[in-house]
Amino acid sequence: MKGAVSFLVFLILLLLICWGLNTYKHIRSGSWKGLQRCADIIVAILLAALFAGMVIPLLR
Repeated sequence: MKGAVSFLVFLILLLLICWGLNTYKHIRSGSWKGLQRCADIIVAILLAALFAGMVIPLLR
């Protein structure tokens, strides 16, 4: 079970990194406005919370 949780943590971290790179691309292109900005920020916060929630059981 611990191996499956570790794999999920790895996938979530990979998704968070890719989301950050996509957000950076939006900022650099100059088209980061309105709904896109809100969606990028909210999803980044949700992914970070999911990552933290998955890491906590591994530390115990």
